[in-house]
Amino acid sequence: MIKVAFVVPSEDKDTQRHVYWNELLGELRLWEVEAKVESISNFWGNSGKVNYKTWQEYNLIILTTDAANGSEECEGDKVLRYFHNEVARQELAKWVQNGGILFSEVQSQGGRPWQPSYDAIFGSGTLDVLPHSAIKRREGTQGMGYENVIAKEEERSSRGSVAVVSNEFHAHPLCYGLHPSVTNGYNYSGEQVILKHYREDRRTQFSLYYRCPEVIYSGWFVHWSPDWIPVLLESETAKWPVLLVKTDGAGAWAASTMRLTSRNALPLIRNLVFYHSFRESWLEYHKRILRARKRSNVIVISILVVLLLSMITIFGWNISSLRLLSIFSWLGAIAGVSILAIISGIIKWIRFFLRRPIGHPDSAITFWTLFKKRHTNK
Repeated sequence: MIKVAFVVPSEDKDTQRHVYWNELLGELRLWEVEAKVESISNFWGNSGKVNYKTWQEYNLIILTTDAANGSEECEGDKVLRYFHNEVARQELAKWVQNGGILFSEVQSQGGRPWQPSYDAIFGSGTLDVLPHSAIKRREGTQGMGYENVIAKEEERSSRGSVAVVSNEFHAHPLCYGLHPSVTNGYNYSGEQVILKHYREDRRTQFSLYYRCPEVIYSGWFVHWSPDWIPVLLESETAKWPVLLVKTDGAGAWAASTMRLTSRNALPLIRNLVFYHSFRESWLEYHKRILRARKRSNVIVISILVVLLLSMITIFGWNISSLRLLSIFSWLGAIAGVSILAIISGIIKWIRFFLRRPIGHPDSAITFWTLFKKRHTNK
């Protein structure tokens, strides 16, 4: 029997969204999947006490949409405080390393992914989501579907009804049996999305998910540490990930900006639930991708070394002490910085390059932009 726990808002709260995981996992009962709703009060501990004795009972823990978004309305603040507890984080990491898998749906405020939630859950500096400052509302569309767009010059919606499988990483075990695209597959309130279960009614009309019932992702990741692999991407450009996964010991972490609400997403859910059956495939796939990354790093560094040696051979060995200094001095004079600052910047850029995210789009320009952002004023 496979046991799955999913964290939902406290039962005594009148929430503006329905959690479909009980119904979704019910579709897998014939495969001996057992679901258990865990309210914040008993799962995350009472009076500040942390309770993780029950963790070992579960194969998969799901953080449902906005369960840890810091909002007091749905007790997302309690879950967020829990993830800030160092002991709790260590115990969670042990559970994953021993073979568990944690999957997080989108954690958002105002329908936009909220960075503090992802920092608390997965570690600060590990994952960067599309910032609120990059999203604006179209004029005259307040309260209507798809009112959020990113970047004034792009006019692209930050939400979408289709998530596409990455061409580069389509062979990931999480993609087994998936259609090239993943959708929630419905467009209006009251539609039957799962047998005998229907779309939210009008009492949730102020919710993003009532106004935009077809939405499967809201925002995406713009940066991630090199041990994550982008599996599903937003559909407008098919560049930016909405689902990232990484292995850790015998287990795995899965971070998303998605909300899964219908049986159309069952193949993806099935692959998450049955992670333990394909664990070796996951571990081997991630090892292979990381080995390929290391090989590419070695090749790039080797090319740089060869170019440097070629310059020294052409201009003479004195370049190493005198001419290089004059070149750096000339560059420093143009840039208005010292030689040490230039050398330090080159070293930092190389380190940043070696830790570049796997599958990151627009690598050269984006890396330089992120590099300047992270190292300016340091």
